[in-house]
Amino acid sequence: MLLLCSCASKPLYYWGNYEDVIYQRLAKQGDDGPVKHIEVLRKDLAYAQKKGLDVPPGFHAHLGMLYSEVGNTRLSKQHLALESSTYPESKTFMNLFLKGSKRK
Repeated sequence: MLLLCSCASKPLYYWGNYEDVIYQRLAKQGDDGPVKHIEVLRKDLAYAQKKGLDVPPGFHAHLGMLYSEVGNTRLSKQHLALESSTYPESKTFMNLFLKGSKRK
């Protein structure tokens, strides 16, 4: 039994509160605005980086969109580009957001 337990692998991604934040944003529950959600996701990102864990696909994109909502263009672009480089399959989609932010 001990041998089987030692074979357990770490999860592929560290989800933290990401799913809860997405749900709250989509369901518009509570009065939490983008600033509160940014704070929650930044803490999750710091924890993941400290532990050497990967965040799931969409994490940086969502954080980038939240930064865009509060007017922080620099961090928005940084996280959208990070999403694109971390998950190359998202590159086309992230480029649409990046192009849109250049027009504003």
